[in-house]
Amino acid sequence: MAPDMLSRAQELVAGLQSPDSATRLQALRGIKNCVIGNKRQKLQYIQLGAVQLVVSVLGADPAAPDCDPAALVQAAAALGSFAASEEGLAVVLASGGIPRLLRVLTASQDEKVVEAAVRALKAVSRSPAAPTGEILATAGVLPCLVQLLQSPTSNVAESAAAVLAACCTSEAEQAAVAGAGAVEPLVALLSSPARCKQEVALEALAALSRDNAETSLAVLQHGSVVACLLRAIKQGGSPHTRFVAAACLSNLSRNLPAGHSRHSQGDLQQAVLPVLVRLLGEAGVEEDVPGALCQLVQGNGELQQAAADADAIAKLAVILRDTERPPRLVEGALRCLATLCAEKEEHRRQLVECRVLPQIAAALADERSGTRAAACMCMRSLSRSTKLLRGHMGDVELAAPLLALSSDPDVEVAAQAVGTLANMAVDFSAVKEQLLRHEGVSRFAALAGSMHPALRLHGVWGLSSVAYMSTLEVKAAIAQQLPWSSMAALLEDSEPEVREKAMLLLRNIVYNSYADIQAALHWSSNRLLEAVRDALQRSEGQPGLKMHAMYVVVNMASSTAPHKQAVMATGWPALLLAQLSDPDERVREAAVWAIINLTWSRDGCDTEQIATFVDGLRQLGVEDKLRSLEHDDTQGRLREILAFCVPVVLVPLADPIMSLIDTICLGRMADALQLAALGPASLLLTFSNYILMSLSVGTVSLVAERLQRNDTAAAATALSSSLALAAAGGALMGATYLAFGPQLLALTGADAAVLGYASAYLRIRALALPAVVLLQVAQAGLLAQRDSLSPFRVVLATSAVSLAGDLLFIGALGWGVAGAAWTTVAAQYLSAVLLLRALRRSRVPPRLHLPTGDELRSLSGTFGILTVFYAAKNFSYLLLQSTAARLSALLLAAHQPVWSLWCLVSFANAPLESAALAFLPAAVSTADRQETARALLLLGAAGGVVGSCVAVGLPAVAPQLFATDAALWGPMQSVGLQGMLAMLCCGLDVAATGILLGMKDTAFVARAMIACLAALAGFLWWARQAVPGLPAVWWGLAIFFAFRAFQSVPRAVQQLGLLGGSSSSNEAAAAVKGAAPA
Repeated sequence: MAPDMLSRAQELVAGLQSPDSATRLQALRGIKNCVIGNKRQKLQYIQLGAVQLVVSVLGADPAAPDCDPAALVQAAAALGSFAASEEGLAVVLASGGIPRLLRVLTASQDEKVVEAAVRALKAVSRSPAAPTGEILATAGVLPCLVQLLQSPTSNVAESAAAVLAACCTSEAEQAAVAGAGAVEPLVALLSSPARCKQEVALEALAALSRDNAETSLAVLQHGSVVACLLRAIKQGGSPHTRFVAAACLSNLSRNLPAGHSRHSQGDLQQAVLPVLVRLLGEAGVEEDVPGALCQLVQGNGELQQAAADADAIAKLAVILRDTERPPRLVEGALRCLATLCAEKEEHRRQLVECRVLPQIAAALADERSGTRAAACMCMRSLSRSTKLLRGHMGDVELAAPLLALSSDPDVEVAAQAVGTLANMAVDFSAVKEQLLRHEGVSRFAALAGSMHPALRLHGVWGLSSVAYMSTLEVKAAIAQQLPWSSMAALLEDSEPEVREKAMLLLRNIVYNSYADIQAALHWSSNRLLEAVRDALQRSEGQPGLKMHAMYVVVNMASSTAPHKQAVMATGWPALLLAQLSDPDERVREAAVWAIINLTWSRDGCDTEQIATFVDGLRQLGVEDKLRSLEHDDTQGRLREILAFCVPVVLVPLADPIMSLIDTICLGRMADALQLAALGPASLLLTFSNYILMSLSVGTVSLVAERLQRNDTAAAATALSSSLALAAAGGALMGATYLAFGPQLLALTGADAAVLGYASAYLRIRALALPAVVLLQVAQAGLLAQRDSLSPFRVVLATSAVSLAGDLLFIGALGWGVAGAAWTTVAAQYLSAVLLLRALRRSRVPPRLHLPTGDELRSLSGTFGILTVFYAAKNFSYLLLQSTAARLSALLLAAHQPVWSLWCLVSFANAPLESAALAFLPAAVSTADRQETARALLLLGAAGGVVGSCVAVGLPAVAPQLFATDAALWGPMQSVGLQGMLAMLCCGLDVAATGILLGMKDTAFVARAMIACLAALAGFLWWARQAVPGLPAVWWGLAIFFAFRAFQSVPRAVQQLGLLGGSSSSNEAAAAVKGAAPA
């Protein structure tokens, strides 16, 4: 500082000590003007002791008669300026400036003094070192700040809100601020015309609701807050405004109560997501956005997918490539990438394609512990990919820096590093060689003895990964670094997860060969089996540990007779018998494999000893227990699926039942032409139903998957979007039939005599198409929740309405096809209303919701392939019906009743498809999926047999039930053989197709259906010349379903290993599950 300036500063500081009030005021004003915005002069005045003297001025009693308000104003302003820097705030705190400033704020009645004090307090609160607890604990301060929120003076209300925002750093502080009544005036500020007031109110509400359900609910009690926040994220003037509004909305969405206004959690989060992604890298908020985005998508696969679709991964990668990036920004970007890449292989691939692995690896050595931890998290997410472990990650030196971080003083960093190494140590990892080269085994073994549970867990986990599919030399190195006494202690560890990973380590060590088992027994001094047995007996409530223990025995029993004898001699047979009754299917399965291996001769030279083992097991009752289990699982699954399917039998039959009622009533109470008119009209109506069938099938899959994750909000969003698409699709199809019905009917090739009746019937039925598709999706939403009774009751009720209406309008009033159509329209709208009412009372109530662009892209992934499948299936039926429509009126009239009955009965198999979509996603193991699939195929075969008896038997035995004209009976009875063959194949195909859809093998299902369509088209083209009359149509139907079953059934069997899988002892011995990346 220049001499004259120093002299001036010393003069002003001396003036603060003058007895003359005017001199003190002039000095205060001069110091304030000098230090505002001038860091160098601020430091000079601090060194001259100006802060202490300013604080002494604030010590005056604001209520005293001789107190100078102007001096307090200038002193508060100067103190606020000093506190705006770290050095100045430290001196202010040390000088006791905060208590005096708070006293001035609460005791003064002068508006200018209060304004200056609250502005100074705002400057203080901006620092991370601000004593927020002291501010809130001081008597009278919090009520004063809340009252100031309503001040007409803009600076005062803004400053008070800023102080409250800074003072919400803990749950206790948030509760105190909310309890003081701050929420209502803060919400009121959101509607202020002043942009600055809106921004600071957003900051305060965001801070108040951060990670706090109670305060979030207090904010949500004000109905206008959500609308204000939605408006702010769309119309906010600055990036900061949009970000704070998005952060606040994100906080509130996590605690949104069910049925709140017209918004759901999913709606709000989907609104926030694109805003945060667009703000990535935006100046002014760039350091805060990645953390907010990470918090929003945490644990929500749907939001993670939406973020990836919006290029969030690429934008975050750009941040990592920027060499001038702030450290906090790097940490936030790494943590967000770790979250986005934690689950999906596609997201990991996107990140690798951005070529930032070197930057992530470099961050492992960053000087800041937060950045190191975030880099470890990101690497850990990437290490869950077997493809990356085999390839890209081996191109970067990772083992050395991660091993170094395993000794990091920050426990979070060390735990993340060791967890990443544990993933990378598996057999297929290119990093495993690096790890072994840098003595990773000794480091894992040392961590296995750590006093910190997380490090101990990951140390044992790392050893189990190293042991997975390793050579005998590597396992020997593990035994050398980890004495058996330490291994035995880990089996008795106080932490359940540590015990489980220790058992996994033993499981992997004894896998592979006689030499591996011998080395393990030598390591344990032949105490291994006893230790595993004792650990199993202490494993109540730990199915994972039980499973690993059982596979230790599976691997031991797969070896030679001496090792089998060791199992038999250590009390294991009785334990194996007990595990056959374990509630966990994985444990029961492992026990069965252990018994198989004990009774299996490895080389045929030890048959006498094996026979002794068999006798011992038989005497314990193992054989009887196995026999009792032989059919238990399948029978239990059959009962469960039947309980679901029996009520559902009528659900897909709603529209066919109404068509059949129309057919029977017209056949008995109208002429043959009107009956024949139903053929071409039903052809088009069935076509439209099948085209949109993908919506209902996809809805079952989407809702069931989200409910399996307990994500009811996402399930409700998916259901609401599907209902909106259903209404739109039905309306579009209905409008098409109203506009072009006669022309489309003419294309069917139907006899001109029936086209007039068919056109009238079609146009009336077209009015109900929105309701038809809507009710199909509503049924799907209920079935996904395993509610089959509600749709069952609705179908019964509306079928009764349809029958009564037909009897009235066709029989009594003589309206013919028009009466049948109007009755069906009324019944279908009634059905839609009743089903929507049932949905609103269900676990996943829908709401009025138009799907966003991101939601449409997500839904198209499910609905797109299904649409191809159902379109091809529909075109197949179209070919069959158009072939029938070219027949004479007599043959067409004979075909229609048999076709309607056959379709009705075939739809009875449809619940098997719904059951597969509802049950297979919930299956937790391969064995569970296999049992479900077996039960479905068994029911499909039974349904085909019963269905063929009904569909073929009734027209053959009692044709008069369907038509009074005896001329039609002969042709109706002539297609019995073809109908029976088609129905038998139909039952198996529907079950197998449902299994494939439940297993997400939709691409194969679509390809197979396209192939069936091509085969059917070729046959019908040939048959029209070679096989005239009805046989051409019905042989086409039989060939179509036979071709479908020939493709779908073997594929389902192959996909689930229903005829193979873990059926040999060698495969059982090789089952070293649990070492996959995590």
